[in-house]
Amino acid sequence: MLYNSRYRLAEKIYLSLYITSLMLVGIFMMTTTNYSGELSSFEYLVSSSELTIILGYSVLGFIAAYFFYIITKDKRIAFSFSPFRVNILRLNIVFGGLLIAQLFFLVLTGVGRIGSQATNPFSPLFALLNIDGLFTIFYMLVRKSPCGNRTLFWFTVTIYVIYKLLQGWSGVFLTIFFMELYFYFQSHTFKFWNRIFMVILLPLFILLIGGKIYHYVFPYKLEVRGMGMSQVSYSESVVNLTNRLTFFPVAVGAYEKDLEIQHLAFQDGTFLREIKGFFRPFTPRFLMDDKDFRSINNLVMQSFFPSIEGSTSSDIGLIMYVYTLFKLNVGETIVWLVFTFMLLLFNKAIIDAFEQYKGQLNFIYFLLIMKLYYTASPEMVFGYGSISILFLLPLLFATGSIKFKR
Repeated sequence: MLYNSRYRLAEKIYLSLYITSLMLVGIFMMTTTNYSGELSSFEYLVSSSELTIILGYSVLGFIAAYFFYIITKDKRIAFSFSPFRVNILRLNIVFGGLLIAQLFFLVLTGVGRIGSQATNPFSPLFALLNIDGLFTIFYMLVRKSPCGNRTLFWFTVTIYVIYKLLQGWSGVFLTIFFMELYFYFQSHTFKFWNRIFMVILLPLFILLIGGKIYHYVFPYKLEVRGMGMSQVSYSESVVNLTNRLTFFPVAVGAYEKDLEIQHLAFQDGTFLREIKGFFRPFTPRFLMDDKDFRSINNLVMQSFFPSIEGSTSSDIGLIMYVYTLFKLNVGETIVWLVFTFMLLLFNKAIIDAFEQYKGQLNFIYFLLIMKLYYTASPEMVFGYGSISILFLLPLLFATGSIKFKR
C-alpha cells in the first residue's frame, strides 16, 4: 500500500486550517489597533505595512514547510534504524501501562497538572518515560490494524485524552481529529471539486465546532499561564481557538519588542539557552541546576507580562524565532540550525523504522514538520515530545512490542 495523493487530502485540510486562521487573525489585527489572542489587551505599534509583510512571509512559510515535507517524506536517512516488526497488541498494552503510570503520578504528586507548581524527585524518571512522542505512532499503527483490540485501543485513547486535559492541553482533540480524517480518506474517494470544497470550507466548520470545546478549555489555559481565569462566550471561544491556531500575534509582538527581549535575555546570561532547553525536560536538577531559565518563546510573553510563569511557552513561528535568536546571538543561531536539523533527521529515522509499509507514517512526519514550523523551539517540539521515543525503545524491545526485522 502506497501513501498516494488521496491520503494527502487530510494534510491539505490541516494546512488550510492553519493558513485560514492565520489570515483571519492577520486581517482582524489590520482592522484594529490591538493585538489578538493572548496579547489582546495591548495595542501594537508596528505599521500596517510591517503587519502585511509578517503575515505574507508567515503564509509563505507554511507553504514552504509543506513543500519541504513533500520533497523529504519518502527519503530514507542514511543512518536510519533497521525497520521494526511491531507486535500491535503488546504495543497497546505497554503504551496503556505507561499511560496509567503517568496518570497516577500526575494525580498523586500534582507534577505537570494544570495550575500546579509541584515538584518530585521522580520527575526526571517520568520525563524519560514520557509517552507523548509515541502517541501518534501508537495511534496510526494500532487504529486500523487487524491485530489490535478495538476496545483496548479506545480505552487507552480515552485515558490519554483525560491525561492531557489534566495537564491543560486541548490540542489532542485536533490531532486525533486529523488522524481520523486521514483514515477516513483511506476508504473514501471524492471528485476534484468536492476535494476543493472540503479544503476551503472544512476549516471553517472545524473552527465553529472546535469553539464549543474551547469554550470550556480556554479559561484553564489562562489560569495555568498565570493570567487569571475568566469565563468566555461561545463567539469569544471561536475567536480564541482561531488565535490558538496561529502564531501571528506573538510573532508581531516578538518583532515589536525585540530590544526588550534582548535585554531580558542578557539579564539572565544563559548561554545556548535554546539548546539547553531541549535537555531540560529529561535532565535531573542535580545535573542541570539552572533549569529555571526562560526560552525565547517565553521571553516574548515576558516582555508583555513581566510576572508570567517561566515554564509556559507560546508559539512564535519559525521565521520570527530565527530572527529573534539571530538578534540575540549569531553564533547560537548557527548552532541551533545544525542541532535542530540533526534532531529532525533523527526523528525521521525513528518514524521510518516504525513503518510496517512504505509511507504508513508519513502523516506523523507531516505533523512534526508543521509543529516545527509554528513552534520552532527544540524544547517544545522535541524535548517534550518526539525525543522521548528514544528512551522508550529499550522497554519496547524488552517487552517484545518491537523487534528488528531479519
